[in-house]
Amino acid sequence: MTIRIGFIGTGLIGAPMVERLLECGRTVTIWNRSPDKCAPLVAAGASLAESAAGVARASDIVCLCLTDTAAVRDVVFGSGQLASVLRTDSLVIDLSSIAPDATRDMAAQLEARCGAAWLDAPVSGGVPAARAGTLIVFAGGRASDVARAAPVFEALAQRVTHMGDHGAGQLAKSCNQQIVACN
Repeated sequence: MTIRIGFIGTGLIGAPMVERLLECGRTVTIWNRSPDKCAPLVAAGASLAESAAGVARASDIVCLCLTDTAAVRDVVFGSGQLASVLRTDSLVIDLSSIAPDATRDMAAQLEARCGAAWLDAPVSGGVPAARAGTLIVFAGGRASDVARAAPVFEALAQRVTHMGDHGAGQLAKSCNQQIVACN
């Protein structure tokens, strides 16, 4: 069975992630708040959804790569309406770097509202690693959901470390950034 991957947020690091997924033969449906950023990815083989909710309807796994906590919350629970269309067997992988407490709250809220699972999976390595498929992923959530995310992680990452429960991936990424900044 082919896993249908959705990707919301095709900016600086999201676009090369989508390119990498396509290069690895994945089926990808995309959407971005700035639609012009989607054109090169559609030309490369991605399908374009009319909305964030459209991505969720067309996907088994929905990846988010957004600018901040407010953007993630808006796409999932606000104007993006993901929570209203996700299925109980859906998996949301948040590749954004956002607040750990907000991540825990959103994961619990999503499960309560529609039964979908959440992984916080912020990445390290930047654009070059996204292009090469050598990102480092700090994953927070259920181990079974980390395993379900394999079609995404195999294409994008050289290493995936399950850090613990929801929010643990975000916390590990924050600690990593502080260490990098000190060096």
